[in-house]
Amino acid sequence: MKDHMDTIKVLLVSGSGWVLTITQFLGDIISLIGATAATAYTIYKLVILHKKTQKEKQNLINKDAS
Repeated sequence: MKDHMDTIKVLLVSGSGWVLTITQFLGDIISLIGATAATAYTIYKLVILHKKTQKEKQNLINKDAS
């Protein structure tokens, strides 16, 4: 019976190791997705800011020309 308990313990520890490995891998993937989303959002906001600045410059040019 003791041999079976040792085998069960080894299998549980091995299974726990696999679970931790998979969890760490998924955490890395989620971190990558989060970093990609943050980068995309930053670029999006910069594009909007650039367009807004261009529009404001154009409005100033049009006011000065009037």
